[in-house]
Amino acid sequence: MLLYLCQKIMMNYHFKLNTMKEVKKYKHITIFDAGESKTHQGTKVFVVVSRDGDPIGYINWYNGWVMYVFEAEPNTIWSSSCLNDVKEFMDEQNK
Repeated sequence: MLLYLCQKIMMNYHFKLNTMKEVKKYKHITIFDAGESKTHQGTKVFVVVSRDGDPIGYINWYNGWVMYVFEAEPNTIWSSSCLNDVKEFMDEQNK
């Protein structure tokens, strides 16, 4: 069970991964639904979590582009396959 508490200070979000719903599991990452955005009503925030249970990025709504975008945590390293997984998930959300 994931018990990691992460804080997204820039967006004033607090997530407890053990209370979030798993949305999609890939080989190296899992995407969790963190609930409705506090800044963009009617949209959701998703947390991208590593195999080790660490939050390594966020998928959230960006009004400037009218779509979901990905924000990686600082000092994370991404393979092309993990980036493809994130892209695939965002493409599904942006339909």
